[in-house]
Amino acid sequence: MMSNFHYRYRKSAFLWRFIFGLVYVGFILFWMRMAWSMMGNFSHIGNETSTGIFTPMRGMFTIIPLILLAVGLYIAFTSLFKVLSTSAVIAGDDQGLTIKGTWFKKYHFAWSDLEYVRYEQQTRFYQNTNNMATGSYLQEYLMVKPKVGRTVSVNISQLDGSVDDILSDIRRIAPILEIKGFSQ
Repeated sequence: MMSNFHYRYRKSAFLWRFIFGLVYVGFILFWMRMAWSMMGNFSHIGNETSTGIFTPMRGMFTIIPLILLAVGLYIAFTSLFKVLSTSAVIAGDDQGLTIKGTWFKKYHFAWSDLEYVRYEQQTRFYQNTNNMATGSYLQEYLMVKPKVGRTVSVNISQLDGSVDDILSDIRRIAPILEIKGFSQ
């Protein structure tokens, strides 16, 4: 009997991040265009000795926005990749467990090669600098420790199943595998 499971990214979690990335990129491009169009009016200020197209003032309005543009494109493209991805982040069958770790690298472990699976929760704190309000959010990780090699972690906070679903599927297929950090 072939039993299997698979969990993918929840599309709604990354759709808003993708939209934010596009708005961010649009804002940076608009800001760069406005700065460059104003360069003709005040490019002579502070750089009387500079000649050529690349002056210190233009450098400030070019290099910093290009770095911010790269950040926005990274946010947009990684989110788009996760929205359009059809492959599973965590999948398992009678043969073993396949997970997609950091930087979308795939790992496949046979059930007999695994030492344990550990569930971790990490609380992230943040502070709003405008009104000094603080808050926190919870990140859930599944740590897979093979008998030989390094532990591989995967963030399961934005998957289409809960941690209860994932761990019950792992217990159903591999009942002898030790699961740490979670009591059911």
